[in-house]
Amino acid sequence: MKYIITGSSGQLAKAFIKKFTESNIDFIAPSEQDLDITNKEKISNIFSRYNPDVVINCAAYNNVEAAQQDNTKAFLINKTAVTNLVDETKKYNAKFVHFGTDYIFYFRRNKK
Repeated sequence: MKYIITGSSGQLAKAFIKKFTESNIDFIAPSEQDLDITNKEKISNIFSRYNPDVVINCAAYNNVEAAQQDNTKAFLINKTAVTNLVDETKKYNAKFVHFGTDYIFYFRRNKK
């Protein structure tokens, strides 16, 4: 099985990377620059080169207080980017693993 781990600089991803390395599991954990999960083209490029069986999404915007000030960025990473990953994962008939949080984000859209 081949794994892609997103959010490689985060605490959760680092734990997976350590365990997978110790266990000799076939994986890649691209940097956020190489795998910008908000960019469909970058996602597609990584997936086509690696052809994953499992995608483990460790990327998240989890600063609740900052999200209140910049909810557009939080929404982009926690919703839109996840949708991008799921859509690409389906093309490869791979499994998608996503982690929840105990934080609550409230997004209020401005109505015009």
